[in-house]
Amino acid sequence: MAKAKGKKKKKVDSSIPRKRRTASSYMIWMNAVGRAQAKARFPDAKVTEVARFCGETWHAMTPQQKEKWEKMAAELKAMEKDRYANAVAAAPPRRKRPPSSYMLWMNEQGREYTKNQYPELKATEIVSFCGRFWREMPADEKRRWQQKALDLKTAYERNQE
Repeated sequence: MAKAKGKKKKKVDSSIPRKRRTASSYMIWMNAVGRAQAKARFPDAKVTEVARFCGETWHAMTPQQKEKWEKMAAELKAMEKDRYANAVAAAPPRRKRPPSSYMLWMNEQGREYTKNQYPELKATEIVSFCGRFWREMPADEKRRWQQKALDLKTAYERNQE
């Protein structure tokens, strides 16, 4: 499969805890018992046939037979929830990137100005109008906001090191 040109793979920050998906009760059963039963009964079966047999067997089981496996899955899920909560608590706090010049302007003046000019607008429409006002803003006014953003960015990069 060819890679799309111009698209870079996003770098994953390993300091950020990730949630893991736990195995379902069916997967726990299949790995512990189901696959072995299928292989014993059909030694020459392909993977798809084994999976079909396991699915049919699982669906034929009573809720009482499944209860053991569902309990195991619930315990795994609870353990993962605890692991994730502990990992989040232990992780260092993430620093937010500094806002762009447009976001600085919009948060300090643009949104309020647009709300005063057009009080009936929805939030999405306000953002749209802010974009239009930003594009039409005189260069010297825009430069002031760009300088603020640059100052915040340099301070952020200095603190990163």
